[in-house]
Amino acid sequence: MSIRTLIIASDIHAGSTKAILPPDFVTLEGQPIGQSDFQKWLWASWQDANEWISQKVEPFEYALVLNGDLTEGNHHNTKEIWSPENGDHAKAAVEVLEMMSARAGKVYVVRGTECHVGSAEISIARSLGAEVNPETNQPYWDRLTLDMCGKRLSIRHHFPATSRVHLEASQHSIQLNNAILEAVRAGEKHPDIIVGAHRHRPGHWSDGKHMSIVTGAWQGLTRHGFKVVPDGRPVPRIYCLDWRNVADGELPEVSYIDFTAPESGVVAI
Repeated sequence: MSIRTLIIASDIHAGSTKAILPPDFVTLEGQPIGQSDFQKWLWASWQDANEWISQKVEPFEYALVLNGDLTEGNHHNTKEIWSPENGDHAKAAVEVLEMMSARAGKVYVVRGTECHVGSAEISIARSLGAEVNPETNQPYWDRLTLDMCGKRLSIRHHFPATSRVHLEASQHSIQLNNAILEAVRAGEKHPDIIVGAHRHRPGHWSDGKHMSIVTGAWQGLTRHGFKVVPDGRPVPRIYCLDWRNVADGELPEVSYIDFTAPESGVVAI
């Protein structure tokens, strides 16, 4: 079966008190963990995203890329985790992702930020039946290079952030052209599309021949978030790159589903 559709998700940060959590979750120690109101909203949005995918593409006719930070991890003495056990975070990540991955023809896992994920994404990838990197014989990539429908994609988790909305598109052009020049200088075929995550600010940009895409995070603002982007809002977003109605060698049709978080409490005087 020819795969001509790519679904991309990232930054679910399972384990964070501010991130997505399955209902009726039970830790490795048998302890039930309940959802906050915000996590209930995230979970309902995740279900809507899965339904959106099922309406767009048939089972096994898409490849799924999970682009890093699949767990929150026990890091920097954080208090914003519901368990200090990284294994619980990995278990939650698998329960979140298994529906989306079970319908995929292929699954690829790209590793995220070391302090968040450690080696957890390797076990998550194995649980989800992810493709194995022939260079390491492990089911993950630090940078995934895909040739798909006549286009080369370079997919890595890290993508620079900005706290200034009016400059958020600048890094799309910078990172895209830097990736092109680095490949050319190394004597390699350059990427036509780059895919990032990490910055928790989704968006995409194209010069007409090349494209840059960044997915959104399934996590609200943590204390660190309120420090670096105090005016930011969570925008969970999943992207779909679709070549079914596009000739090989052309840029794909791009669509996405995202969600607007409920407005936080407003105090009237």
